[in-house]
Amino acid sequence: MNNFSTLLLLLVMVAYAFLNGTGSYFIKIGLNKVRGLEISLWGVFRNVFRTFYQLIKTPLFIFGFILTVIGFLIYQYALSLYDLSLVKPLQTLSILFILFWGLKYLKEHIKFRELLGILVFIVGCILLSFYISANKPKELNLNNLIIFSVFSIILSAIFLSYTIIKKDEKVKEYFLSIASGLFYSLGMVFNNALYVGFSTLSLQLFFNPYLYFMVISYFFAAFILLVAYFKGRLSIAASIIGFLTFGIPVFGGLFIFNENISFFKIIGLIFIFCGFLILYPRIRLLEKNSINKSP
Repeated sequence: MNNFSTLLLLLVMVAYAFLNGTGSYFIKIGLNKVRGLEISLWGVFRNVFRTFYQLIKTPLFIFGFILTVIGFLIYQYALSLYDLSLVKPLQTLSILFILFWGLKYLKEHIKFRELLGILVFIVGCILLSFYISANKPKELNLNNLIIFSVFSIILSAIFLSYTIIKKDEKVKEYFLSIASGLFYSLGMVFNNALYVGFSTLSLQLFFNPYLYFMVISYFFAAFILLVAYFKGRLSIAASIIGFLTFGIPVFGGLFIFNENISFFKIIGLIFIFCGFLILYPRIRLLEKNSINKSP
């Protein structure tokens, strides 16, 4: 890979990162400007069509959505030119733009512990990127895919239920983001399963059930993401979702597609798990403070 190709890849991924981060920013402020709509898990689910109608009437939200779609297309363009092992690590550049918009313009306050958690995430992603397969999956373990899917859905349901039981906003910010990230990751696993046995895109893929499982997973992920962005800080919610969609598909590749494991993969996954532990909100401390403040 020559210097020109390296520079082109960097420019393309910076463009992706800017569009993705900026799009997330406008989606966040667009959600804040929606009126007459209950943006919560139950509120959005109960009024899906009304929610959709109100959102498409919000210019800032539509602008942010368009930016993220363009960014996604640029990312796919990068994947068509370069190996996944080169493109995937640069995907984390979008976190820098998200942090910039969140801290600079949304005036979000991030504690040192939370910033440390994000940095640990980034280190984990870099370690994972040392051994990313650039090839499409060649085999699929259907039983493991079913187990992985059921486990992801149950785990997401537990996190979503916890946000309903606990009334603290930091809990909702954290667990809603994890639930969204789990569904996005599940969609990415179905995306990989879709291409097993296919070298190129063909009409046969439209008769593949994995395509529709992928669409359903992405739908629920986007649905929960909207609530996570509205309830929490963009810089934290987007970071958690982004790093989950980096780490969990790697685990899915090992478990479902029988990909080779490596030292860097194990250490990278450990770092990502540690990042979640560091970011975990101090729920007991929050509950104690609320009790002390009660009359």
